[in-house]
Amino acid sequence: VAGWNGVDIDGVNHDECERMVVPYLVEAGAEFLVRTTGNSMYPTYSNGDILACRRVREARNIQWGKVYVIDSEEGPMVKRIQPGDKEENILCHSDNPNFAPFALNKHEIRSLALVIGSIRVE
Repeated sequence: VAGWNGVDIDGVNHDECERMVVPYLVEAGAEFLVRTTGNSMYPTYSNGDILACRRVREARNIQWGKVYVIDSEEGPMVKRIQPGDKEENILCHSDNPNFAPFALNKHEIRSLALVIGSIRVE
């Protein structure tokens, strides 16, 4: 995909993803769904949950404190984000207290998507 930071680089290619349409989530503004792995966002999201996402096209549209899917140079991740201590960083938080927050340079972000809903898979 075209880089969120304005640079074209390899990342998650939406055209190669499996398709699933959930009408209620489409009406809510979801552009794609992604399945979570791991437990860093537990108890908010569990391993295997499906997250409905809407892409963020401009940095000024970031809603601090909300959960995002971040496609970065380190791979995709789901984190709650806050402003970083430096202008070029964001701070990534896990909801699971066993995972420490970390800074991520904005230039490492390929794309960013706000999580607007979820489907729990039991």
